[in-house]
Amino acid sequence: MKKMLLLLLLIPTLTFGARKEANVVNFTGTVMGYNMNKTAQSLLELHQDLPKETNIVLKVNSPGGRVFAGFVLMNTMKAIQGEGRKIEVRVTGLCASMCFSFLQQADIRTMYPYSLIMQHKVSPTGKGARSLDALIEKVEADRIGLKSEYWALISEANIYVGPAEAVKLNLIDSVATPSIAEVSVFIDEHKRNHRRLNVHLYKIDRIIKDNLDGIKK
Repeated sequence: MKKMLLLLLLIPTLTFGARKEANVVNFTGTVMGYNMNKTAQSLLELHQDLPKETNIVLKVNSPGGRVFAGFVLMNTMKAIQGEGRKIEVRVTGLCASMCFSFLQQADIRTMYPYSLIMQHKVSPTGKGARSLDALIEKVEADRIGLKSEYWALISEANIYVGPAEAVKLNLIDSVATPSIAEVSVFIDEHKRNHRRLNVHLYKIDRIIKDNLDGIKK
């Protein structure tokens, strides 16, 4: 049963930290500890390999996830930016919750024409939730150009925003148009994820059947 639960947890985070283009890191999935470490490592490797004048592009498609796991990536971005490197965060699908904080950490914030962004309050899972809200809201409000208390009211509404509205609200800087090469990368990633998902489902099916056989005996 523990194996089955672990496999279920892995399904929404099949692709992370993938490097397909010279200055690009792709992150797709739920924000969790192991994939944030992988993505942060990919950013650091790019920072070391690329010429200083080349921007790093972090493409994201994520519903968000664990706040403290996300801080690993945000701290890494901050360190890289501190050495003069610019980072662009480009939304390729959904960028919500903790992923929205990644977007506001970026020097350049872009979205594809068919994409959405959203932010909300930190889930009240402990006494630190209010402090986390204040910390995240301050970072985001400063980047957006609003007072923290105003941004706190807006984020409480849980509103999904498209590219045109996001530009007007200064949630992003511009709308990006994907190239044919980028679309090809998306298709390849989806194919790989589909194959991986089938493998996971097969393993889960075997675990369930084995457990049922054990119960019947």
